[in-house]
Amino acid sequence: MKYTLLEKLAIVKILDEMILADEIEDPKEKEYLSKVAEELGINTEFIVESRQLRNTECFDILRRMEADKKQRFAEMLGKMVEADGIVDPSEVNIMISVFEYMGLNEKDEQPLSNVPDINYILFKPAGMYAYNKDFKGDRKTLHESSSIKIESAPSDGRNYQVTIFKPAESYQLWGVELIYPTHTMTMTEFNEDVIILESDATKQKVELFYEGIDINRIRFHDDQSGSFLEFVN
Repeated sequence: MKYTLLEKLAIVKILDEMILADEIEDPKEKEYLSKVAEELGINTEFIVESRQLRNTECFDILRRMEADKKQRFAEMLGKMVEADGIVDPSEVNIMISVFEYMGLNEKDEQPLSNVPDINYILFKPAGMYAYNKDFKGDRKTLHESSSIKIESAPSDGRNYQVTIFKPAESYQLWGVELIYPTHTMTMTEFNEDVIILESDATKQKVELFYEGIDINRIRFHDDQSGSFLEFVN
């Protein structure tokens, strides 16, 4: 795919701003920008030059690109958001703004490539197991029906509310019996096969193992109570 000089400037400028958005210059984000620069046939000096481009000019250039170029750039944006393993809200906001300026609709947008959407998850496992410590050694099968609900906290794009419950026999307290009441966790890792949420206050951790967009296993660590539960589909 051939880009004009101005298109290359605009693309690199936006990706460079995403690196600086969270005020942390992550090596993995820089590495991905280098890959994009190689794809575009430019060097690091070009990246510095792109910072001189005004935002209004940048968005105008992106808006006039052909549809296939816009689609490829949307993929670049999504991969940059994922590059450091943390979906930072400031980076997502830049991506959404760029989509709007380029005139992309929801069907065109590809912010994240083939990963689960954890803004709302209701995981109903086929099996539930308990371990003694850190998921090592023999496991005990628990013959209980339980579910895990995860949803994004309204105040922060990196925080999530986690609840583990089982259906109540009678519909008391909204028809559920809580195993672990709702508690807030922060996303600390997001890589190609696992998403990790943690709470420093309660020393709890949730690991979500996935393939594509499907979560197939969830592990719950509670160091304070000594509970190590695994939920499997």
